[in-house]
Amino acid sequence: MDNLALFFLFVLIAIIITYFFPAIVAVARRKRNWGAILALNLLAGWTFVGWVAALVWALMHDCGENGKKPAPPAAIDG
Repeated sequence: MDNLALFFLFVLIAIIITYFFPAIVAVARRKRNWGAILALNLLAGWTFVGWVAALVWALMHDCGENGKKPAPPAAIDG
């Protein structure tokens, strides 16, 4: 491969990683709804609003079962 082909391959990989960045963040943060974030990213990520919505969703904290934030772990008295 010549230098131009390598450059275009690098640019293509960078574009794909940037496009799927919200889904990558969701999987890395072990979001319980990462599949829905991936679907939003895949279907609406081509619009800037859809991409930002997927990113915000991926960065939000998961709520507990009752819709509230999970309680922090109890301190251990030593």
